[in-house]
This record gives sequence, structure tokens and C-alpha cells, in this order.
Amino acid sequence: MADTLFDAEHLREPPPIPAPAVPRGERQRARFRGAIAVGMHPLSLTVSPYLRLHPDAQREIGGTGPRCGGCRFRVSVGGHARSFPKCMWPEPDLRRRVNRDRFTHGPATDCRASWPACTDYQPAVTG
Repeated sequence: MADTLFDAEHLREPPPIPAPAVPRGERQRARFRGAIAVGMHPLSLTVSPYLRLHPDAQREIGGTGPRCGGCRFRVSVGGHARSFPKCMWPEPDLRRRVNRDRFTHGPATDCRASWPACTDYQPAVTG
């Protein structure tokens, strides 16, 4: 006679298969693409909850139409070892003390040049 009441080996679950490693920043890029697809600017995920895309901007990263890279409010901040592109709406002058709704001191509010522009887009002045 066997020392167990019945054979339960076939009832055991196999060990879980580990999920593949996600490259660094891929989840954040997926969130940005999702926000753009529904007509929201990527900065609306962090600081400005109702920031819509410009009506002429395409609903994809790097598409045609106005982009953040050509906006006058996109300013490089820092200037020491590195500089970081930020949206300085409503006033791009760093010396003025203006309430900045789209600016934090972290990477979540870096304004990428390839993003479609928001409704506050104004072309950058060249020259």
C-alpha cells in the first residue's frame, strides 16, 4: 500500500513563466503614445490634467504639423552639467517669477521636441 492517499502530482501547477524584461522607459513611452492617441498632450499625464493637443497636430509622436520642438515656450533649463527641455508656458523668460503649471524639477515634465504641440503652441521666433 502507498503512503499517500492518492496521487496528486498531476494537480500541481507548473512554475510561472517569468515576464520578459521591459526596456527602461518603455512603460512611460506607452503612456505618452496612449495620451496622444486620444488627443491629450503628454504633459497632461503629470501636471496639467486638461492639456489638449493643437487642432493641426497629428495624433502620433513625430507626425506632421506643429510640434513642441518648434514652440517658443520650450526652453532649456539647467545649464550646468546638463540642460533639460521644459515647457515654460505662459512666459518663456526664466528671470520672471511666473507660476509654472507645466514645470517640475524631475524628468516627468521634460518636453520632448517630437511631441505634437498643445493648444498653447506659438511658433518660435528665429533670428
